[in-house]
Amino acid sequence: MGAEQACEVGRATRRRRTFTLVELVAVLVCFALIAVVCVAAVSPAAAKAKQVACYTNLKECGQAWLMFAEDNDGWILPALTHRQEEPDWPAGLPEKLKMKGIWWWWLVDDGYLKEADGADGTFHCPTDGAPVKAVRKGKTYLHSYLYPDYFGQAYGTNVARWPASKAYGLKRLSGTWKKPGETVVMVEAAVGKYKAGRLVPPSGGYSNLPHTKWTGYPHQRTATTLFEDGHVDAAAPEAKVLSYTCRDLF
Repeated sequence: MGAEQACEVGRATRRRRTFTLVELVAVLVCFALIAVVCVAAVSPAAAKAKQVACYTNLKECGQAWLMFAEDNDGWILPALTHRQEEPDWPAGLPEKLKMKGIWWWWLVDDGYLKEADGADGTFHCPTDGAPVKAVRKGKTYLHSYLYPDYFGQAYGTNVARWPASKAYGLKRLSGTWKKPGETVVMVEAAVGKYKAGRLVPPSGGYSNLPHTKWTGYPHQRTATTLFEDGHVDAAAPEAKVLSYTCRDLF
């Protein structure tokens, strides 16, 4: 091969190598664009899937809540009870509900919610990255939801006046709600800031104002909310969701 031919071969090789590098860069750019598009498409879908899972959780909690009342002569699941010996328990209250306990204890101990423990448990919203952890009979439960104390936080904050004032106490589910379908039973908790002390989800209620500083809005500024008739809906901070004290429910 002559010198001239060798130079031509060298130039051709360099051209092919340069073209290959350009192709590689173009392919990498295409992959990057595809990745961006895929992430943009997947993120809303993933968020929607988590919201659906949250809806399912509260639906199951609602069914358990209604079944508990049916199995206990209409008595609503108590948020929190502190002691058994009390002369002024409401007439007809089942003995089991006079025992010291927290609302979710009854649901898991009595078998109303059989898959409530762990990261995929019924009490945990997948969006909640900082759930409250509580251990019951060797199992760990992750809590993302709040249960209002107006369904019976006996001796929680008003020991001296309960139940005479009817401000706090257990109620019988009579079917005569003042605003059927509008009373909040469970709602999502604010992450971190208000998950401390007695008012966290595992410990009982959280005041008689559902959509307040204790409420979290993790799903596009909405809180998944369970109502007393069993339906679940998404409520924004400005939503007119009714809240009550015990005496206002019926």
